[in-house]
Amino acid sequence: LMATGAVVSPPDRNALLLYREVLELEPDNPDAKAGQVAIAQHFVTLADKALSANSLDAAAGYLQQATVLAPELAQLEALQLRLDQAVAEHQASVAAARARAAEENNRAEAMLDQFKITGLLRSAEYDIANRRYTRPGDNNALQKYQAVLQVAPGNAEARRGLRLIAEKLEMEIDVAVATDNTEKLPSLLAELERVDPDNPVLQQPAT
Repeated sequence: LMATGAVVSPPDRNALLLYREVLELEPDNPDAKAGQVAIAQHFVTLADKALSANSLDAAAGYLQQATVLAPELAQLEALQLRLDQAVAEHQASVAAARARAAEENNRAEAMLDQFKITGLLRSAEYDIANRRYTRPGDNNALQKYQAVLQVAPGNAEARRGLRLIAEKLEMEIDVAVATDNTEKLPSLLAELERVDPDNPVLQQPAT
């Protein structure tokens, strides 16, 4: 059976099965013992070839079978060391590939964020030029600067933009007070509160 290649299959008729049946009847049978060692050596050869082909799972399986059959084989320790090293190298390679993929993904996300920020900042400038400070609700400078700060909390241009809106509203409030425009003043104060809730102008007593 060994000569025909029926080492461990088919499951109902193979060399390993026959050797084991013999050893159940004669535990010290030298031919059966030698046969098991020969099969173990066969698995060692398969494990070596699998390692060379970088088929680590197959190599591990063959090595395990050889170890069960003939743990005394001299090649097993060296083969196990090769397998362990190959597994470690594979794991390191996978980890490095994942790290590179994560880094590339982070770079791509950062680029997308920067495109988004640039678009929002330019659009906010246009809103300010057209006095869309806080209205309409779905398209105004305040909303866009706040969206930028959600992505990049330290963005200096967005913070300057909010300060600019506050300054423009302060000037409009000064004009409304100076002209006694009591109809417009409440809405201007409400806008300023949305932009800069701690603005000192909001703390001044109504005149």
